[in-house]
Amino acid sequence: MSLDVIAIGLGRTGTTSLKLALEELGFGPCFHMMELMRNPASWPLWQRACRGEDIDWDVAFRGYRSSTDDPGTLVWRKLVKAYPKAKIILTTRDPDKWFASGQSSALSETARASYEHAPPELQPILEMNTAMGWDPRDPRTHDRGYMTGWLARHNADVKSAVAPDRLLVFQSADGWEPLCRFLGADVPKRPYPHVNTSAEFVEMLKTGVVPDSWMRKRN
Repeated sequence: MSLDVIAIGLGRTGTTSLKLALEELGFGPCFHMMELMRNPASWPLWQRACRGEDIDWDVAFRGYRSSTDDPGTLVWRKLVKAYPKAKIILTTRDPDKWFASGQSSALSETARASYEHAPPELQPILEMNTAMGWDPRDPRTHDRGYMTGWLARHNADVKSAVAPDRLLVFQSADGWEPLCRFLGADVPKRPYPHVNTSAEFVEMLKTGVVPDSWMRKRN
């Protein structure tokens, strides 16, 4: 199985919702950071990738038809090259809303505490988060200008590197129509997914449990 769709927007731009949407449209399973968290056996391989090493992408994505969110986003240039027939989706969001979302979820005080009190077995995940730029202990991640600049540079890099006919710039608020048109899929009758809000993210950090509803196609 090869990746047919690669979504390379930064976290907190609707990546979990897109995961469910892609699975509903038949492009699943979709690889996502949540999938990685629930599969410790894959951590050593992805640690190498996050350090910039070349790995076997077919092994890393074995069993998956699509990818969204980190850690895939960190290595997006390599994935775009490794899967030349895959369609590319750049999820994005209003910069100020994106910054606020990150501060109240992945970069919140709850997230900082999770780093400080995480058990040893979770250290590989935290190391990967640091490599991907999501470290709540880093003062830069709480600077609006630094973070919105990161978002702008990332989006500009993707748009300049990926052919326009291969790329969809997408926001969750756009709904099903542009996504389905881009992928050649029928528009579902149910609403576009909306999951992993800031409140849900913080609750996940507190409980250490990834909701099952985020990990499978909705029925």
